[in-house]
Amino acid sequence: FLVFLFGLIVLYYLSPMKLRWIVLLLANVLFVCTWGIEMLPFVLITVLIVWLATNAMERNYASEDGNSVETRKKCKRILLAAILVLVFGVVYTKTQRMLVELPVLSYIVAAGSTIYEWIANLFLKIPGVNGFVEYVENTKVTSLFSFFTPIGISYYTFSLVGYVADVYWKKEKAEKNIFKLLNFTLYFPKLLQGPISKHRVITEQMNVGTRFDYTQV
Repeated sequence: FLVFLFGLIVLYYLSPMKLRWIVLLLANVLFVCTWGIEMLPFVLITVLIVWLATNAMERNYASEDGNSVETRKKCKRILLAAILVLVFGVVYTKTQRMLVELPVLSYIVAAGSTIYEWIANLFLKIPGVNGFVEYVENTKVTSLFSFFTPIGISYYTFSLVGYVADVYWKKEKAEKNIFKLLNFTLYFPKLLQGPISKHRVITEQMNVGTRFDYTQV
C-alpha cells in the first residue's frame, strides 16, 4: 500500500493540473480492482443510477415549471427511487448469504445474480480487461459473480445518498461528468476508513487539483 501511495503522489504532482483528477481516478479504480474485480461493475452500475437520477432532477428544476408542486413531486419520486436502490445495494451485499437460504427470496437472488453475471461478463469482453483481471488476481476468471461485499460500501453509499438529497434540495448542482462522480465515489482514502464525505466539500479540490506544498510534507 505504501508503494502504491508513494507512486500515486509522485505521478499526481508530475502530471499537469488539468489531468490530475484523471490520475486520481485511475488510481482509485486500480485500488478497487486489487480488492476484487467483481466490485467494479457493481460500483459502476451504482454510480450510473445516481448520475441519471441527479441529472434528471436538475433538468426538471431547470424547466419552465421548475418551481411547481408537480415538479417537486416528480423530483421527490426520483430521490426516493435512487435512495431505495442505494440502500438495497448495501443490504443485499451484506445479507446475500442469508438471503439465498430463504425459499422465496432465493429465486429473486438467483435472478439478480444471473443479470449481474451477464453484465459483468460483458465488462470482461472489453479489450484488455480480462488480461488485467488475470494479472490482478493471478488466476483465470471464468465468472465474476460470487458472494462479495464491496470495500467501503457503507461509506460511499451514504455519501451518495447525501449527494442525491443535496441535489434534490438544490444545495448543489448535479455533476455532469460521470467519471468525476465515479472519482468521488471510489476515492480510496474514504473507502478505507471514512468518513461519510459531502460531495460539494471534496470534489472541487479533487477535480481542480492541488499544487505541491513542501510545508505540508
